[in-house]
Amino acid sequence: MSTVNVNNSIVMTRGLGIALLAAGASLAALGCVAGEGQELYEGEDVAEAAEAVTFGGHDYLFVTNLMSWSAARSYCVQNGYDLVTISSPAEQAFLTAEETSRASSPFWIGYNDRGVEGTFTWASGEPAVYVNWRPGQPNNDNSQDCVEDNSQGTFQWSDVDCSSDRHFICERGSVPGQDGTVAFNVSNTKDATKNTQDVPLNLNAGMLLTFGTCGVAGASKSGDTLIRLIGPSGDQLRKNDDACGGTGSNLSYVLPTTGTYILRVGCHGSGSCSGTMAYTY
Repeated sequence: MSTVNVNNSIVMTRGLGIALLAAGASLAALGCVAGEGQELYEGEDVAEAAEAVTFGGHDYLFVTNLMSWSAARSYCVQNGYDLVTISSPAEQAFLTAEETSRASSPFWIGYNDRGVEGTFTWASGEPAVYVNWRPGQPNNDNSQDCVEDNSQGTFQWSDVDCSSDRHFICERGSVPGQDGTVAFNVSNTKDATKNTQDVPLNLNAGMLLTFGTCGVAGASKSGDTLIRLIGPSGDQLRKNDDACGGTGSNLSYVLPTTGTYILRVGCHGSGSCSGTMAYTY
């Protein structure tokens, strides 16, 4: 990767990563956003439903739209992920914190006994080395074959009907060569509209871009940050102010077209802020 400083912008030239959407999938054709209690259909924007966070060398999507277990898994797989596999108390603690910041109701995980009744396995095929059942679970009441986390607000697991609608978590191993960081130290940016630190990236349609001053590996901040995503036509596509439970910034977006996108970081209001903006795609 080469770096060129141009008028407070850092131009980074790098090889483009693989698109996260399967060939022919039309999620990149952005449309209406699914609301609470609605399914995501083709043409809808994953970015409004999901936020990507990195932990322990893996990437996680927290999707707050509601789907059945099978629909949730299909959604994850179509985007290059699978339903989450929880392998340790540390990973469970990370998920608990992230779920708490997004929704109070349960999230689907990949654990299930759809294949053989009473034999629970992970959808990803990974071995089961950790469990976190709520007392009295699993009970297979009315043929419950899929597992939710945060059952009844306990952040433990219960088996439930697979056709129930839940939020869900997708997970994948981090894809190498598709991330980067840029340091920033700016002031008087007027809500990231001037005097900003900009990162132009040439990206492909269908990629899932995540960037921010928190919630991404390598990100950090001091002060109240605000980020904006500018599309190839020069129009703003997304912005984020307060994220990660504080004054950081983080957003995820499925790119609708191939072209040069601007990742822009500045400060809320007209104060000063500094740190590292990290991105992954």
